[in-house]
Amino acid sequence: IFLDIDSSVEHEFRVKSCFHEPGTVRWIDIYIKKNETVFDIGANIGAYSLIIARYNNLSNQIYSFEPNFSSYNKLCNNIILNNCEDNIFPFPIAFADKYGINILNYSSLEIGSAYHTLGDNKFLRDRPKYRQRVIVFSVDKFVDDFNISSPQHMKIDVDGMEYEILKGARNERRKLRSR
Repeated sequence: IFLDIDSSVEHEFRVKSCFHEPGTVRWIDIYIKKNETVFDIGANIGAYSLIIARYNNLSNQIYSFEPNFSSYNKLCNNIILNNCEDNIFPFPIAFADKYGINILNYSSLEIGSAYHTLGDNKFLRDRPKYRQRVIVFSVDKFVDDFNISSPQHMKIDVDGMEYEILKGARNERRKLRSR
């Protein structure tokens, strides 16, 4: 896996994703099988999307969602760098339990950074570095509106919106339980 690295955050955390989050890599190893559809919500620069793609020999369909403008750009560059355009599909949107437009509050403008908040900036200690309007979908609406294959797995790595994302995936969670 190749990563285009420009910032200290990318070098310290994204290049060393396997070291920092071995549980996520173990989850990929144990549960994600070939030819499955995976949603990577909060994909950042795409480290885990790329691990999934390469681990299963480019057989998965991976939908990678990252609303942060600089991380999304790097996500797209990393997909191209790894020749994964046919397997990883990036989208610059956020997820919650409602459809609409909301504010993404940035903790930092450095590429690959984290701890941004959607809507209420309850997790930011300081004033946001930038406030970006973003399109927000529920998982159910995204799948229905765009006729996307239902995911067999969802990796959710966001800061504080996990519950809202899962609320917005009621139909998809039901489908997963019925399999």
